[in-house]
Amino acid sequence: MTVAAAAIDSSVEHAVQAAFKRAEDIDFSPIKRKLMDERHGSGWSRQKADDAEYLYRCFLALQVAYDQTVNRIVPPTIVDEFWHQHILDTRKYAADCEVLFGKYLHHFPYFGMRGPEDERALNDAAEWTLAQFSHHFGSAASHLLEASSCSSCGRCASCRSS
Repeated sequence: MTVAAAAIDSSVEHAVQAAFKRAEDIDFSPIKRKLMDERHGSGWSRQKADDAEYLYRCFLALQVAYDQTVNRIVPPTIVDEFWHQHILDTRKYAADCEVLFGKYLHHFPYFGMRGPEDERALNDAAEWTLAQFSHHFGSAASHLLEASSCSSCGRCASCRSS
């Protein structure tokens, strides 16, 4: 690795860690409560909600650090579900975005649906995103993502290997 590349990597790592610390200050308990609710939510277990919360904080930190300048950061399925629930609490989501990004983080749910080239771009971005989860948050994040992999998203390692 060149000195310049090492400096960039160090700078990104610092940005990821600083963003993660900011994300740790956000109260996601209402979102978890909704996701765990059997009647009005998804009936998630406490463990699944806790795991998703941690992974969502990781995702938010990556969003801050990379600001989509290098590649799109594609949320793994469990993170996307948590994100959707967060977005539904519009006032909280807007306020939390302001704290983390200084602006509203928009969600584009059509990535990968606009033809074969777009689908390849989504798969490439998803693979890159998973590598960033592993690189910045280590094996704990990788294991949680692997454990939460679905069998129908088409993007996770579990889906691609079946």
